[in-house]
Amino acid sequence: GRLVVPYFQQSTGFTCGSAVLMMAMSALRPGMAPDKRTEFQIWREATTIFMTSGHGGCGPHGLAYAASKRNFHADVYVNQEGPLFVEGVRNPVKKEILELVHQDFLEKLKDADVDVYTEWLTLYQLERALDDQAIPLVLISTYRFDKRKVPHWVVLVDMDDQFVYIHDPDVNDEEGQIEFDNHYIPIARSSFDRMFQFGQTRLRCAVILREA
Repeated sequence: GRLVVPYFQQSTGFTCGSAVLMMAMSALRPGMAPDKRTEFQIWREATTIFMTSGHGGCGPHGLAYAASKRNFHADVYVNQEGPLFVEGVRNPVKKEILELVHQDFLEKLKDADVDVYTEWLTLYQLERALDDQAIPLVLISTYRFDKRKVPHWVVLVDMDDQFVYIHDPDVNDEEGQIEFDNHYIPIARSSFDRMFQFGQTRLRCAVILREA
């Protein structure tokens, strides 16, 4: 059977990556309870520093680094080389910093023996990972949910012939959503395949987490 993934709601607009990593870690190690202190600790370790506005979010390399520091095995799948999320950043100084941060993460991952695969991850590979007691953290574009083109981390918890099921850490309190609305959200496989890419460059990235 597949692992049961506990739910944790992100406490800020920029900690979705931390929240999904904590959900995955606590599924693999049931003794690990997510808490806000760990949420911000992971964000500090994994952030890309800049987004188009506001605080930077977590990138796949950063999340894998934070996971490996906690003795989990992480594989990174990104279909492009170079720093991510730069297309919205106009300022050349910020671009240069994103490049530096990216290089720093690559060196950290090399030291931690984390593999980075430059390939287009398929739904079939995600399904095999779940069967293998691994938990995929996937970056989606929220455009299909809320018409805002924002990169957003979710955790993939199950799949069947028709649907992909995710835990979405972002609970929209303003719309009267409650936490349980965001557990095991079913998304048709074809829709998910379209959401599972971000921006003009069709960035597709995921971190597949396993017990070490």
